[in-house]
Amino acid sequence: MVFIKLLKVKGDSMYPTISEGSIVFVSFIKYLFTNPKVGDIIVVKTNKFNNIPILKRVSDIKNNEYYILGDNLNDSLDSRKFGYIRKQDIVGKVLFSLF
Repeated sequence: MVFIKLLKVKGDSMYPTISEGSIVFVSFIKYLFTNPKVGDIIVVKTNKFNNIPILKRVSDIKNNEYYILGDNLNDSLDSRKFGYIRKQDIVGKVLFSLF
């Protein structure tokens, strides 16, 4: 089983924190033991995005549902468009990025 994976970022929705082309280290076990917190950068995989993994920041939490936003609000498809996501849609936590 893989616990940490490297992903290459496509798009600028998390700019300036994480730029397109950056490599992020993602923990796939972090949220098995804890819940995401406001401010965490997470990887989400949901049918709302055709099950393509996306990076977003947790902005709000209500009843174990998460409101997520990109840091680049002018170039981010996020909860402002599709609403809250469920915890089971969160597949990992970004630990850090390179570049």
